[in-house]
Amino acid sequence: MRSVTVVLCLFLAPGVGHAASVGGEFNVDGPGAQNCSLFVEAVDQADAASLTAFSAWTEGFVTGVNVFRDETYDVTPWQTPQLILSKMAAFCRENPDVPYVNGLGRLISVLMPNRQTEPSPIIQVRYDGQAVALPTWVLNEARRALEAVTDGGALPTAPDGFDDAFAERLKSFQAAEGLPRTGLPDQATLNRLFP
Repeated sequence: MRSVTVVLCLFLAPGVGHAASVGGEFNVDGPGAQNCSLFVEAVDQADAASLTAFSAWTEGFVTGVNVFRDETYDVTPWQTPQLILSKMAAFCRENPDVPYVNGLGRLISVLMPNRQTEPSPIIQVRYDGQAVALPTWVLNEARRALEAVTDGGALPTAPDGFDDAFAERLKSFQAAEGLPRTGLPDQATLNRLFP
């Protein structure tokens, strides 16, 4: 198995400290070496430079997982960088003394079961004048997850993967979850379907 940790040595943000992992197995360069409390401070102060550094480091880490993890095409196939940083902020507020790299590693381990394992064409899904673009694989996974958590059984298969029946089922799920009723597999809806 390829080692995800090897990639950590590839990232460097000037001016930010270096540290070893908690177990001392590898060196961590850049913002990932900092404790979560510094990330939370950057979020709270809207420190653009620090947030840019943390964001770039995070995207590099995620890309490293995609490169070095077997059977992984994309560990974040629908999650935006903003959503990942939001999840990290929530984790870091509760765990200020944990190194950022360890928190991100924990988040990645939560995301791994729902990772995309192979390339998939991007599809643009439209409903009620709005649209989202996502891999066909994600749309199919969302369909299966929605069928599993809602009443009504299997959704009829649409030629392009998305139709009014799918949108209406999404709207019912969104209403039950207190989400905006977009009828689309948007970030908030996918985040609820795939915690």
